[in-house]
Amino acid sequence: MFEATKKWVKRVLGKKGLARRFFRRERFWLSFVGLVILLLSVVVLWLLWALFTYTAYKGPETSGPAGDKFGGITALFSGLAFAGLIFTLFVQKKELQYQREELSHLVKETKETKEHLEAQANHLKSQSDFVGKQTFENSFFQLLTSFNSNLKSISVLKAQHLPEAVGADALETILNNGRRFFRDDGVGFDNQYAEFFQNRKNDLGPYFSQMYNILKFIKNSEVEDKTFYSNILRAQLSSAELSLLALNCFSIHGESKMAPLVKEFQILKNFDDETLFDNCRELSGFYRGWSLKVQHR
Repeated sequence: MFEATKKWVKRVLGKKGLARRFFRRERFWLSFVGLVILLLSVVVLWLLWALFTYTAYKGPETSGPAGDKFGGITALFSGLAFAGLIFTLFVQKKELQYQREELSHLVKETKETKEHLEAQANHLKSQSDFVGKQTFENSFFQLLTSFNSNLKSISVLKAQHLPEAVGADALETILNNGRRFFRDDGVGFDNQYAEFFQNRKNDLGPYFSQMYNILKFIKNSEVEDKTFYSNILRAQLSSAELSLLALNCFSIHGESKMAPLVKEFQILKNFDDETLFDNCRELSGFYRGWSLKVQHR
C-alpha cells in the first residue's frame, strides 16, 4: 500500500508528473479550473480577513477602526483586480500570438499542400500527354503503313510487252494517261474529272479516302505539333500524287472535305505541275492564293 501511494505521488508531483505538466501550461489560467481556484482564493482571503477582524476587535469602540482597516483590504483587492486585468491582457496577448503562429503554420502547410498537389497535377498531365502522344503516334503510323500498303497494291499496265507499273509509278501512269481529259475545250472540269475518275475509281477511291482519313485524324488530335505529322505524310508523296491530289481537291469529290485539310496543312506546297495548270485554266484559278511552288516560277 505504501509503495503504491509513493508511486502515485511521484507520478503526480514528480519532475515529469501530471501536476507539473498541467500547471506549466500558460493556458491553464484561462481554463475553468484556474478561474475557480482564483475565485476561491479571493473568497477565502476575504473570509479570513473578516474572521480576523471580528475576533480581534470587539465592541463599538474598536469596530470603527476595524472597518477602516477593512477598507485597506478592499483597496488591496482592487489592486489585485487591476493586476488580474493586466495579467488577463498578457495572457490574451500570448493567446493571440499562439493563434498567429498556428495560422502561419496552417498557411505554410496549405501552401506546401497546394504546391504538392500542383506538382502531382503537372506530373499526371505530363504522363497523360506522353501516353496520349504515344497512342496518337501508334495510330498515325498504323494509318500510314496501311496507306503505303494500299499504294503498293495499285498496278497498271504501261503498254503491251512491258512490266506493270506499281505504287507511285502506277499513279504516274494513270496521271499521264488521263492528261488528255483535262483540256480547256468547253466540256467543263467536272465532266472531265468524272470521266477520268470513272476509269480508275477502284484505285483512286481508296487512295484518296485513306489520305483524307489520315489528315482528318491529325486535325482532330490533341498533339501540339500537328504540322510535324502532316509533313511526314507530304514527304512521301511523289509529283504525280500531288497532281492527282490537286485534281481531286478541285473536283466534287474533294472540294468540301479534302481541299480544306490539304490547304491547312499545305500538302500541295511542293506542287509544280505547270503543264496541268496551263492546260486547265479552271484548275489554275481555283488554286490562286494557295502557297504552291508552281506559282513562284
